[in-house]
Amino acid sequence: MSATRHNLERLLSPRHAAFIGGEDAMHAAVRCAEGGFSGEIWGVNPRRTTLGDFPCFRSVGDLPAPPDAVFLAVPSATAVDVVAQLAALGAGGVVCYTAGFRELGGAGAELEKVLAEVAGDLALVGPNVFGLLNYV
Repeated sequence: MSATRHNLERLLSPRHAAFIGGEDAMHAAVRCAEGGFSGEIWGVNPRRTTLGDFPCFRSVGDLPAPPDAVFLAVPSATAVDVVAQLAALGAGGVVCYTAGFRELGGAGAELEKVLAEVAGDLALVGPNVFGLLNYV
């Protein structure tokens, strides 16, 4: 099995999930728990100790394990660096809620190409999406 396929499976059936950002990440984490996710939920934000009711770490490198799934809600200027850190850490996949890419035209489209490049074998959904929905 390819690394990308394995990471897609991790994203779709995570044991743990990280929510990176502020209020948007917190709301997504709460919704995830309310929706029945029973795995570990971790926040990542350098200025918080909790994200809602969940433990929050200062950086991706401080997480207790490489997360299977990540919800990313940071400014586009920061997103590329965070995705590169996640790829280096061995995360499974990222749902990139962050906007400010191709929809802005030229420079945003170039930034989106860089985002895809630094993701490497990560399963990358987005940018500018809230997540996945399976109607089956």
